[in-house]
Amino acid sequence: MELELDTRKRIFETIQRSPGIHLRELERILDMAIGNLQYHLHYMEKKNLI
Repeated sequence: MELELDTRKRIFETIQRSPGIHLRELERILDMAIGNLQYHLHYMEKKNLI
C-alpha cells in the first residue's frame, strides 16, 4: 500500500510541475510501464485528485 502512495505522489508532483503533460512523456519521465501508469491515473482521476 505504501508503495502505491509513493507512486501516486510522484505522478501527482510531476503533473503539478508540468500541467498538460502527455501520457507518454509522463511514462518516460517516471520510467513506469504504461499499464501501471494508466492504473494509477485512473484511480487518481476517479478520486478527483487530478
